[in-house]
Amino acid sequence: MKIMKKDKMNFLILIAIIIILLSSIIFYVISTIQYNNYKKDINIAFENIIQTIKKDYPNIKDEDLIAIFNNPNLKSNTDILSKYGVDQNYSVLTKLDNTMHKNLIINTIIIILFGIIFLTIFIIYLLYRDRKIKEINNYISAINRKDYTLKIKDNEEGELSNLKNELYKITVMLKEEANNSTNEKIMISDAVSNISHQLKTPLTSMSIMIDNIQNDSTMSEATRKDFLKEISKQIEWINFLVISLLKLARFDAGVINLRKDKINVKDLLNKVKDNLDITAELQEVEISIDKDNDVFFIGDFNWQVEALTNIVKNSLEHSTTNQKVNIDYEDNNFYTKITIKDNGKGMNKSDLKNIFKRFYKGQNASETSIGIGLSLAKTIIEKGDGYITCESKENKGTTFTIKYMKNEK
Repeated sequence: MKIMKKDKMNFLILIAIIIILLSSIIFYVISTIQYNNYKKDINIAFENIIQTIKKDYPNIKDEDLIAIFNNPNLKSNTDILSKYGVDQNYSVLTKLDNTMHKNLIINTIIIILFGIIFLTIFIIYLLYRDRKIKEINNYISAINRKDYTLKIKDNEEGELSNLKNELYKITVMLKEEANNSTNEKIMISDAVSNISHQLKTPLTSMSIMIDNIQNDSTMSEATRKDFLKEISKQIEWINFLVISLLKLARFDAGVINLRKDKINVKDLLNKVKDNLDITAELQEVEISIDKDNDVFFIGDFNWQVEALTNIVKNSLEHSTTNQKVNIDYEDNNFYTKITIKDNGKGMNKSDLKNIFKRFYKGQNASETSIGIGLSLAKTIIEKGDGYITCESKENKGTTFTIKYMKNEK
């Protein structure tokens, strides 16, 4: 607030200086014009007087006239004029005296008028400023009450208007933050509920199977093995869920430092393929890497394997029997690009817009999906100086494009 007061004071001083300078210039111009007119009238008057004296007293010398008018010891010019028969109430002198008196009144009125104008402008400005400050205080109070519905954008010029516009920007930002916070709370609440539900099902199932194994002495060995296999499967799924959540939490906390290694894209993709060969075989979907040349970029090999595995796994889940997931890559001076394309179910526009959001599950998501894999992949890729985009059409497939930027240092 101190800065604002100083700025306002400087503004008022500037306005005052401008008005004073303008008044002084106008007063000087008017006074100069009046003075020149007065001097002209005086010269004409004295010229007429001299001509009259010379006409009545032709023997008088010019030197005597000059001495008369320039004599400082004389009481007044009117005494000299009386000596030569000129009336003291000579009309021209009376006119000049009246003119000077009138000019004095006019000049005084002009100064008073400018003073009134300045005072009026100053009062109007103070009222305007107080109104603006009161509005801003009301806006701040409303924001403190978490009321972000205000429309306070101001198209006028000036510091107070700029302050209102800054408050408008802050209001919009706070409103967005509030909405995001609300949406995140809803999303997290839904996610927790969803995760709880998903954990409850396998935990209940495992509990029942374990009870059966413990209490059913007549259970066959084959059934016992099937139960243990299913329990192992459920434990593996829960383990994946917990580990994924922990990884996201570690990235959010900023405690993960990615390595800067030289990565061969061919080796990277072969590792991803190895991780998913069993899954692909069970789903009868082929993973095809379309190139075999050596291309490199700088990043953390293990974490990028994690990211790409999640993306390819998503493509497998949305593919049907005998389809193919194609992986291609290329390199230029600016980035290394990896493309993962499937011919599966695809996504609608709503799902495509939200696909990388945490805990988001699309319409075609599998029952075991919890909406973490793609979000984690995006986080890892972006932390590794890359970015990911997705294009998809329903019933025509989905294409993920990953670009790892080359930083020249």
